[in-house]
Amino acid sequence: MGLQAKIIGADGEVVAVHRSRLLNQSDQVPTPARTGQVYGDTSEEATKALVERLQKSASMLGMHSNVVRVSVKQNVDALQHAVEALENTDEYTAKWANDQNELVNETAESTTVLDQIMGTAYLATETAVEAAASDTEVTSTDDTGHM
Repeated sequence: MGLQAKIIGADGEVVAVHRSRLLNQSDQVPTPARTGQVYGDTSEEATKALVERLQKSASMLGMHSNVVRVSVKQNVDALQHAVEALENTDEYTAKWANDQNELVNETAESTTVLDQIMGTAYLATETAVEAAASDTEVTSTDDTGHM
């Protein structure tokens, strides 16, 4: 089974465009002062009570518009920070991969045929030693003749 990479990406320019659009839309949400403006006939008691109820409702709606505006701003800022962190990680990872590739290339260039022969001989010796050790463990007995 091979390694599978999960790719997570975000284009900083696209995110910047969406960030700008979201902030622009958020700025178009009416302010509490504007939302709270209610006009109507207050000359009679019934219409005055209705206008007052509408003003209270409009004021509450205005307070919620601020919540929407702040939430959008916080989420847009969090997205921007996440994209910046992802871009920094991408740069670091690309640099690390490039450094590792250079190390492999330098090693390959400086490796001689003699190095390859000695390396092969070393691995063969290690394999033989490990095989002998595992044979010894399986066939050894204690003083009573039990394995």
